[in-house]
Amino acid sequence: YISINDSDLFSPNDRKELTISFWMKPATFRFSGTSIDSMTENRVSIISKIEKIDFYEAEWQFIMYNETAIDDYPRPKRISFYVCNKTGGECAGSYFQDDLKTNEWVQIAVKLNETHVFIYKNGVLRDTDLLSEYGITVENTKAPVRIGGINKGGKFNGSVDELKIYRYGVSD
Repeated sequence: YISINDSDLFSPNDRKELTISFWMKPATFRFSGTSIDSMTENRVSIISKIEKIDFYEAEWQFIMYNETAIDDYPRPKRISFYVCNKTGGECAGSYFQDDLKTNEWVQIAVKLNETHVFIYKNGVLRDTDLLSEYGITVENTKAPVRIGGINKGGKFNGSVDELKIYRYGVSD
């Protein structure tokens, strides 16, 4: 994976706004990854701003679930974006779950503001969640941005292109 040192440019602005956009092309949905908390082995981190070494610093994370993922309910090929409290714990997530194909490009974008998180697939809004339902307070952390995995865990097998991070909410 690629690790980029922390910068305020990768965190929400003073109005708690952030937009992230990228293209991804998964090479496989057959993998045994791991989550940051090691509760399951059915997902991998695509892009994240999260750190867990001697301390926990969480901000946001894109996750891809494998083709057979089942936690409390089936999640095969789900793409999720989570916004977390700085010290971890529960996160607010928006997602889409489609029959994605290997080696096909898909454009993913999320928009975050002080109250909501929105996820888009190929320019179409797919889900939105209220941060207050999960007790999320958006905060800047010192965590690095990682592309393709986290410091301990499964690695994303595929391609990521045209990653853009804006410290404001891009209009629909």
